[in-house]
Amino acid sequence: MPLPPNGRGGRHRARRLGSLLTIRINAFLVGAFLLLAAPAHAGSVEQFVLDFNQRLSIELGPTDLGEADRRTRFAALLDEYLDLNAASALMLGARWGAASPEDRAQFCAAFRDYLIHNFAGRIHGAGARRLQITGVVLDGPNATVSSEFSTDHIGALSVDWRLAMGGDATWRLSNVTVAGLSMAAVMRAQFDAVPDQNGAGLTPLVSLLRDQQRG
Repeated sequence: MPLPPNGRGGRHRARRLGSLLTIRINAFLVGAFLLLAAPAHAGSVEQFVLDFNQRLSIELGPTDLGEADRRTRFAALLDEYLDLNAASALMLGARWGAASPEDRAQFCAAFRDYLIHNFAGRIHGAGARRLQITGVVLDGPNATVSSEFSTDHIGALSVDWRLAMGGDATWRLSNVTVAGLSMAAVMRAQFDAVPDQNGAGLTPLVSLLRDQQRG
């Protein structure tokens, strides 16, 4: 379940985001997957997203995957293709900038576990014909790839992929915006509702993420 949002509007946004993420769109973080033995993340940002769609379908599309196998595959995709530091910086803003390296590492580990626990069973692949790239904006070490995802139930759905160029000159995913709802913005609104306890660093946010993995 998503983190408890702040207020009725926050609950509505979180429910809507959760619903959109469960209709088999190949959304939500991880990053691009170049085909089979091709060098990871080489090539254009457009190809990054298209290959992500295809590889996600291969890894998480089978309906006969057990829960443990699905979590293992999802975790491997996160580790290789999601930029946890860039995603965390977008979610935490000034808190991330003020955090110690140790706090940052603990938060990234907790957020990774939160994603696996809450989303490994919800994300599936879809045929390549369902995803169409509609635009690209390059901004220094970042890029935004706009796309439309065709669904069987609600027609075309806009999906924007924010990518970050790492120090190893590879693209990785840092945020996904589905139908105008930014995952980073929704999570940041929820984290902002947690008081910044003097001297506690990111510990209260880590505890909140861990609480969401129980049960």
